Amino acid sequence: MKPVFQELYIYISILIAVLDFILAGLSMRKNRTTGRYLGFACAGAAVVDLSYLVSILSDNYLCMSVMSSCYFINIDFMLLNLIIFTVYFTRETLTKTGSILLRLAKLYAAFEVVVFAVNPFHEIAVHYVRRETIIVRYEYQMMPLYWIHLIFSYTLVAVVLLMLIRKMFRLPCEYRAQYRHVITGIAAIVLVNAIFLFLPGESVYNLLDYSICGYSLTSFVLYWSCFNYSTHGMLNHLKTSVFENIGQGIVLFDYDDQLILHNKRADDLLGNIEEKDCLDRKSFLKCYGLGREEDENESSSVQCYVKKDGEERPLRCDIRSLKNDRGQHLGQLFVFSDAALETDLLTGFQDWESFRRFVKECKDAFPVSTGVAVCDINGLSVVNRSLGTQTGDQKIRLLAETMRGCFPKQTYFVRGVEATLIALCSHCSEAGMLSCVEKIKESFPGDLQYGVSAIQDEQTDVLLVIQETLEAMRAKKLLDQGSTHSEMLKSLIRALEECDSDTEHHVRRTQLSGAELGKRIGLTDVQQSKLSLLCLLHDIGKIGIPLEILNKPGKLSDEEWAILQTHTRKGYEIANSNSELKGIADEVLHHHERWDGRGYPDGLKGEEIPILSRVIAVVDAYDAMTNTRSYRAAMPVSAAKAELKRCAGSQFDPFIVAEFLKLLKEQEKAEDVPAEECTPKEQKEVSAEETAEVEQENKVHSVFFSRYKLDGTMHIISVDDAFERMTGYSREEVKTLGMMQQDLIPEEDRTEYLCQINTGLAKQPFLFLEHRIHRKDGENIFVSCYGRVYYDSAARAERSEIIIADVKYLYLVQQMLDAAQVRVPIGAAQESGS
Repeated sequence: MKPVFQELYIYISILIAVLDFILAGLSMRKNRTTGRYLGFACAGAAVVDLSYLVSILSDNYLCMSVMSSCYFINIDFMLLNLIIFTVYFTRETLTKTGSILLRLAKLYAAFEVVVFAVNPFHEIAVHYVRRETIIVRYEYQMMPLYWIHLIFSYTLVAVVLLMLIRKMFRLPCEYRAQYRHVITGIAAIVLVNAIFLFLPGESVYNLLDYSICGYSLTSFVLYWSCFNYSTHGMLNHLKTSVFENIGQGIVLFDYDDQLILHNKRADDLLGNIEEKDCLDRKSFLKCYGLGREEDENESSSVQCYVKKDGEERPLRCDIRSLKNDRGQHLGQLFVFSDAALETDLLTGFQDWESFRRFVKECKDAFPVSTGVAVCDINGLSVVNRSLGTQTGDQKIRLLAETMRGCFPKQTYFVRGVEATLIALCSHCSEAGMLSCVEKIKESFPGDLQYGVSAIQDEQTDVLLVIQETLEAMRAKKLLDQGSTHSEMLKSLIRALEECDSDTEHHVRRTQLSGAELGKRIGLTDVQQSKLSLLCLLHDIGKIGIPLEILNKPGKLSDEEWAILQTHTRKGYEIANSNSELKGIADEVLHHHERWDGRGYPDGLKGEEIPILSRVIAVVDAYDAMTNTRSYRAAMPVSAAKAELKRCAGSQFDPFIVAEFLKLLKEQEKAEDVPAEECTPKEQKEVSAEETAEVEQENKVHSVFFSRYKLDGTMHIISVDDAFERMTGYSREEVKTLGMMQQDLIPEEDRTEYLCQINTGLAKQPFLFLEHRIHRKDGENIFVSCYGRVYYDSAARAERSEIIIADVKYLYLVQQMLDAAQVRVPIGAAQESGS
């Protein structure tokens, strides 16, 4: 034998023996009967391996003979433990006969221990004949006792194989692989050993019993099949069966948007996918109208309608983006469910109760920036009473069809309570939903009312957003003069008119001004609806105030003033007791709070006051000042505007006052008398007045800024639209990268920056800094920064709010003002812009 081959065989044998001992230890640590007997069998295999190796290398007869006897004895030991292990492994129970046979086998094994212990000194089982070979220098000459040993060993192996085969054929095909691997390994070892014993070759390579190495490999297979395959391997074999028998259609695309697999249920629901040439995601989306191609990194739920056998079937599709632990895109999974049993028969939309259950089970079904629209038919109850419910149902069905045609394909439709129809569209803003609703109003032959909103936060409950949108729609119905819902509102306003004869004109004027101001400051559709209702009913509590106090021509006494102040609390109680008005109860309560905290009833200040209460406070005050009341004459418009300016920052929100004054100025310009009807003197006076106003306005400039929020670990959790323009990072990049505040600071500035904020925030909860921002494009810019730490009661965690403005821009504004001989501190400009 070549020395290289000899050395390789030795190293492999030692390595296998070490692995056997390791497997023995691992098996015994399982602390189970099965593991203990497998450990004994593995230890026996290791001893067999080492004793055989020493016997074939030894030139000394005694050493070779002793090692050979060790080898034969440990084969019996290994096989007996293997039988006991197999009993536990196959979960069989030994019969009385089986227990007796096992005891007899142990007794005979003990007899063989005596035989092979004597054999090195007196050859009674095996006779060894010397031969001239490099390795295996003694040849076996088998005697009767050795033949009995072989029969005994092969019988034990046959018993093990029969037990495994019997168990395997009692199981379903999917579970057989666990036993099939073990059977194959044992059978292969027996075959190799038989070839070595009964068909020896003359080549030197044929002198070795390679089945010895197979013992260790089989030990590994036994260990894996017993302790790993049952939890992992079995599931791998069941995947195909589970995948094909699941009640939902599953379609999977890889990272490169290529179709990987789809099950039979998907073909049943969608038709044969491959025949429709949907082998890539883009074609698949287009074929079934499931959304836009750029949605690959988002998860959402949509509806689709598939024609099969001439009938259109509604399906729900849950789209899930698959990512690994590093956030890398792995593919996209589409799960289709037959929505027929959860669908409203009249509209084809999902019914409300099943939708509620679905949303609670799938929290991420509708991602951030999902638009919500609620539509309802005005006067439907009148139609049902006068023309019958069949006519009303036709109108509802027509509205559902119109909504399908006007909203994007990825829209999810729900039949709400009564006749309300709900649309949820992923990646669609409130403005986009409003555009779709306007199309519906143009196409639908009937009077329609609606409400729109959008999901702005990941923690926002979809059902809560829908509820708020429903409330906004109901508020519009209350305000609709032709709606039956408005009768209750009319009765409240009539009751208020009895207390104040100017109420009707006052509330209508504030309603118009509030609507224009709300658009200007960017209120949502829900807020606009509530504001319109608030303009009408903010003083509803006055119906509980004595008339002699309300209409007193002179100054009120302290006692009378205290009684008048209770109208906010009375108004809150009235609104809160009515399901249609609950949405504005808090705003009614706080519409006399002051920006500086000296208002009533609760002394709220700043942004603690609801935004709608701050708006109505400005609009209501201006209308009261510019119209005659029982206790004073009307004030000139210029004086009322000056009063608003004077009280901005103390009584009123300064931002809302500024926007309201701009609105008034625009309205005045639109109502100006044409130039040809003005005398030169009038034109000159107007020009001088306008010039003075322009000069006055140039003292205050809006500043471009960005506002974003951090969590307690300094991770950025939300940004505004200006953030990308300021830093170069989009919302998606901030979310994907998991950006922190430190990531925006140049590396060389971070230590100083962290020291500054830690020192500053230890003294107070807010901080002003000027520092550098490292933009995405690599540029460093200086920013003026305001930050504050506050407790977010909704999230029940500490948050930080950061506002940054480009210092270069601020200095440019200052230079322009310097040229005009006007000096405005940078801090004041930033504060005004905020």
